[in-house]
Amino acid sequence: MKNYKIDPRISLINDKIKKIKNIVPVISSKGGVGKSLVSSALAWGLREYANTALLDLDFWGASDHLLLDAFKYIDEFPEEDRGILPVDIEGLKFMSVIYYTQNKPLSLRGIEFSDAFIEIMSATRWENLDYLIIDMPPGLNDPLLDVLKFFRNGKFVVVATPSKLAVNVVKKTIEFVKEQKYIILGLIENMV
Repeated sequence: MKNYKIDPRISLINDKIKKIKNIVPVISSKGGVGKSLVSSALAWGLREYANTALLDLDFWGASDHLLLDAFKYIDEFPEEDRGILPVDIEGLKFMSVIYYTQNKPLSLRGIEFSDAFIEIMSATRWENLDYLIIDMPPGLNDPLLDVLKFFRNGKFVVVATPSKLAVNVVKKTIEFVKEQKYIILGLIENMV
């Protein structure tokens, strides 16, 4: 008899994402290309017209909280009410690992990242969102694979720089996402 691990958090995530109309991961296979700036700006602009949230999944280099001045709105752990409520920043719902780590370094490997991702997604109360913008860490690794697994309706934005070093890697990223049958909304060439 096979030994299957059942995780009740998975069904919680599935129930929560049914209430999200558009999930938009912002990705790049290179670091330092401006994913956080693009993610924050996109979410900030969308909040004017739609119920929008931003999730900073860059566990190793979270910076959206700095761009949004999030600690101005909350300096402790977010409020809990049948789950963790995202911080409201002038109409934008915001969640980040930074609230769990209190801005301390967080080093995670494969399954540890997956577990932290599942915990944040299952514990956070995402309420009937039009858009969930996800600021992803760089690379084609476990974080991206987890997002692909959970968000079958995700539509991706790819961020790159015009550097010759980045072009080849970005092409591979786009090919990979397309091979998985996902939609790419666009490529943003940053720092032109």
